[in-house]
Amino acid sequence: MKFRRKLIITYTAFMLAVSVVVGIGYQGYSMKQYKYNEYMNMEILARHMIQNADFTLQSMEDVMSYFLSDMEVLGAINTLSNTAAGDGGRLSYREEARNIVRSKLNTDYIINRFYRVVYFNQAGDIIASNDDGSMLVDSGKAIEDYPWLRHIEGTRGKPVLIPDHEDYWGLKQNPHVFSLVKEIQGPRLGFLEIQKKDDDLEELFKAEKQGMDVVVFHGSDLFYSSRKDISREFYSAARDSAENGIQEAVNPGTGKEEVIFDYTSDENGLTILVVEEKEKITESLPAILPVTVLVSGCFFLAAIFIIVILSNRLTRPLIQLKETMEKTQIDNLAAELVSDDITDEIMAVNQAYQNLIARLNESMVREKRLSLLQLQAQFDLLQTQINPHFLYNVLNILADRGVENEDDMTCEICGSLASMLRYSLNTKERYASVEDELAYLRQYFFLLKCRYEHKLEYTIDVEKNIMKVIIPKIILQQFVENAVTHGYENTAEIMKIEVKGWQENGFWYLLVRDGGAGFGEDIIRRTEQKIGKIRYQLTRNRNNLEAEIGGLGLVNTYARLYLIYGEQLVFKITDLQKGAEVLIGAQISQLLFTP
Repeated sequence: MKFRRKLIITYTAFMLAVSVVVGIGYQGYSMKQYKYNEYMNMEILARHMIQNADFTLQSMEDVMSYFLSDMEVLGAINTLSNTAAGDGGRLSYREEARNIVRSKLNTDYIINRFYRVVYFNQAGDIIASNDDGSMLVDSGKAIEDYPWLRHIEGTRGKPVLIPDHEDYWGLKQNPHVFSLVKEIQGPRLGFLEIQKKDDDLEELFKAEKQGMDVVVFHGSDLFYSSRKDISREFYSAARDSAENGIQEAVNPGTGKEEVIFDYTSDENGLTILVVEEKEKITESLPAILPVTVLVSGCFFLAAIFIIVILSNRLTRPLIQLKETMEKTQIDNLAAELVSDDITDEIMAVNQAYQNLIARLNESMVREKRLSLLQLQAQFDLLQTQINPHFLYNVLNILADRGVENEDDMTCEICGSLASMLRYSLNTKERYASVEDELAYLRQYFFLLKCRYEHKLEYTIDVEKNIMKVIIPKIILQQFVENAVTHGYENTAEIMKIEVKGWQENGFWYLLVRDGGAGFGEDIIRRTEQKIGKIRYQLTRNRNNLEAEIGGLGLVNTYARLYLIYGEQLVFKITDLQKGAEVLIGAQISQLLFTP
């Protein structure tokens, strides 16, 4: 069988399996995405209802505040509360007070937006808006019989929400309403009730999708339900077992699995449960299957078409290569040679390769002498390179001379410089721990102190819990060198440098701060532009760019840090009121600690 046919059959079988996997994956993803969209719709609906409920209850509370902030109304309420109904001497004052309260309750805003607003007190006064016709108020109602009085008294003026109930005050009709009631602060000043009809609840908690139900709790009380035959205990338990999230449970009343989204308002304590049977959510899932089959089929056909084209293109160069390898000679490279057709291309290429090896063997013998000469030249070049150990030996000689001359400072300087050279010239490791970097930095500070003496002051304060964090070598020394070289370039003042390190909120941080001249806005802007450019390059071609990164500039330092920590890296250069600071850091990870 020809190689091209083998290639087509093999990859066809492979792509068939891939198509099946793609189809299954697409089916699973589509089902998951459809369910996710349905769940998101439930969440959006619940949040929208909560916002509407918050707005409605807030408007009711605003009416209370508006009514009770009127000084004339407060005066009238005080008059009604502090005079007895049978006090003939003050009868005119009481009637005038009742008229003031009644006129304030019967404004267009209140009449048009609320079913009824009622003021009542312990003295037996009942004053309401819309107190006429079929909405006439029963003025003989006993305040002591008000069903929710014990829930309202002692609430210190906090509005109390009363769920669905019959209107207590109606004389001719008592429709179902929900209320917001507030005890007016003061001795026996009475109560204010704002009522809205249940029709408003139907509109407020109306589900947009057929088959979706809404159940609302206020505390432990059922506030509203779009479905009358609900299992109150089941939904109450569902509310208690979830907190602003999706859950799936079997309703014991219907025996069907339901998806429930639970959301609680922080403003009014209402808990909304958006409920939908799971089988209704998955009703449209079978329609996804034909689409899946179509997608898998199109993918498979496209793959077969590509395989045939690629197989032809792949085998044609292979045949040409075989012919070229078989007929190529040093003295006939430009000749056009023709060979007989060979059925098995792989065997032909193998034989042609063996023939080519035999012909090249003679050429390799001739080239060997030239190769030996070239290796000798490279060896001579390597011999001329400076061995770092030579530098260490020279520093040791200088240190010995310092000992002979009893010059301890020379010995310490040579020792510090040798340690720094040994650390920086070690090319086997690109990275080091913060602990090693600080040891290197202290040697560097020692040499700076020898040079500048009292003109240099520095502090190092790094927490022990970040000592094992991995960073590129010679990072901190570079920041300090920039501060000394550029921050105090044209000044005779004392150079103050501070190095700090700490752990905070799951991140580690290292800070180098000086009191010099600062970077300047132009340098910071150009540096940030270069950092953005190199981050883009690292993101697109990280492996190839890593080998090109060198030097100790701020931009290259950023690149070296980015190669370790990626998008978790914190890198900030800032000008202070006096001086500048460089802050680096990243999220703490066990993989980025030395063992």
